[in-house]
Amino acid sequence: MMKITGYADKISAAPGETIRFMVNSEAGKRYRNDIVRVICGDENPDGPGYREKVVNTAANGTYKSRKQVIHAGSFVEIGASDMLDGLKSFTMQAFIWPTTPEIGTQAIISKWRDRDKAGAALIITKENGSLALCLGNGKGKIQTINTGKPLIAKEWYFVAASYD
Repeated sequence: MMKITGYADKISAAPGETIRFMVNSEAGKRYRNDIVRVICGDENPDGPGYREKVVNTAANGTYKSRKQVIHAGSFVEIGASDMLDGLKSFTMQAFIWPTTPEIGTQAIISKWRDRDKAGAALIITKENGSLALCLGNGKGKIQTINTGKPLIAKEWYFVAASYD
């Protein structure tokens, strides 16, 4: 079986809007693409079972695969802003595909000042590769809320943390 990975440029679209799909495979072989409507996503053996229906679109068809590199460790850096200082509540969220959750602390999203341990950071922990939210009061006290459940490498996750 040919291994294919891919993603869409949007997570949803209104009728008539376009969604682009980026597909990667090192095999260079042909693959079949069908857009489907998921009727039921429950794969539990005691549940109703997974069901989908093909949606007729111009995108359905056979395509030649090609290698499209995603650079691991890609990031964006946004300069300091007073707008974020003094927030009383916030939510951090991201789609992630951790490649090496076991190698040590990795920031997913942070507004952190290390010199006085101030801010907030959504991280992958060094202890066991789990998701955690770190909150620093700027006086050396850091509170960490940890899921305690290690993330699985090369699996997609939607992660979020809110503080209020």
